[in-house]
Amino acid sequence: MNFPIIESISGLLAAIAAYFSIRAKKEAGEANNAVNHTDSGSPRLYDLALSNYKGVTRIKERQASIEKTVDKLEENQNKTLSKLRQHETIISKHERILDGLSKKEE
Repeated sequence: MNFPIIESISGLLAAIAAYFSIRAKKEAGEANNAVNHTDSGSPRLYDLALSNYKGVTRIKERQASIEKTVDKLEENQNKTLSKLRQHETIISKHERILDGLSKKEE
């Protein structure tokens, strides 16, 4: 057997494995930095997600409050519309009565 060739192939494989190991460690460090922002003053990804969740929750609460207010406004508008129609009917009757009285006076 030719041991120098086997040893050189083994060395080459070890070098390739070491290269990929170093590269994977570097990429893992970059991913960890992106998530945790180990730099001072930078927010972590978790903190950003939590902040966004709280913001969306506040928006949904406000939206529910606005929807209730709109429902109340619609209800009041319907009541007001009903009253206006009643007044319109009464005014129409009064107009007919006044027209009748003015024709009698002539």
